[in-house]
Amino acid sequence: MKIKFGKVKSNQILRLVLLASFIAISIVLQVFATYIRIGEYSPALALVPIAISAILLGPVAGCITGGFWGLYILIFDPTCATFFQYSWIGTVIVVLGKGMLAGLASGWMNKWLKRYNIYLGMCIAAIIAPLANSLTFRIGEIVFFLPLLGGWSKALTILISLFSISFLIEIGISIVLSPVVCRICILGDSQLNLGVFTEAELKSRAEIKYEAYSKAINIEAKTMIDMAGKEIIPAVISYTTELANSVLSVKEAGADASVQADILTEVSGYLKEMKAASAKLAETVATAATFEGKAQAEYFRDTVKVAMDELRAPVDKAEMIVDKEFWPFPSYSELLFEV
Repeated sequence: MKIKFGKVKSNQILRLVLLASFIAISIVLQVFATYIRIGEYSPALALVPIAISAILLGPVAGCITGGFWGLYILIFDPTCATFFQYSWIGTVIVVLGKGMLAGLASGWMNKWLKRYNIYLGMCIAAIIAPLANSLTFRIGEIVFFLPLLGGWSKALTILISLFSISFLIEIGISIVLSPVVCRICILGDSQLNLGVFTEAELKSRAEIKYEAYSKAINIEAKTMIDMAGKEIIPAVISYTTELANSVLSVKEAGADASVQADILTEVSGYLKEMKAASAKLAETVATAATFEGKAQAEYFRDTVKVAMDELRAPVDKAEMIVDKEFWPFPSYSELLFEV
């Protein structure tokens, strides 16, 4: 009997790879954070990749990243030993829960707010992660470890300690890095199409890029037509006129003018190609104005750009022959060594 396995989509593989990467980054940052002690605890630097995973891949991915981060703390952080001896169930719930809730809260906040403003959603999602992490931890201390920490008389102190230096550092890092988080998420989504933007937002961004591309090629094409018509073609005409006079003078003197005649024929051929290519380019640029959006960008790429290359080819060949006294623009060697 043959077992048929369904094909795993490349997007799903990409998501799994990114999720594994965010988990690894969060653990590496946690290892680094163990060398930074503020009072009893270390700042949770791993909350940044947790927030990014939640924004890029969704609340569940943020929850999984936060869960693995909490699992690492549970296994390797020595401060968990005391709590574990008192209540192992409470320790597991609090340590795993604070990371998982941080990822969930970040992802949910981004999904809710991006309907109104995507940048606001990502910034708040980055900031909400340390808040959810610290709040869950402090509430967990009250629920599971209050007798160990001094009873109900210490409950208010525990809640006030939510705003400890460690927490303020975590919030500060998230606020400072929130623009970076936005940039990473926008870049990641534009390159990998992970679903940060809605379909309408993606279409809008694509239209802007199509328009920018079309404008850039249009400007370059019109500049090329202007340079060819007003500078290069007149210069080549002047050079061919000089060559023609040279051929006549040499022949009148009774000498061999075959070299001048060959160069004249070659340059005249390039001149004819330039004129035809320039006219064709002007025509394609005019036609491009009849299109819009993606169709226009594709026309510039497939037709106008090809016509530009066709004009440049004879110009580049003529540049190698025409006397520099006639050529209207400096050569590469002049730009490099003489300007």
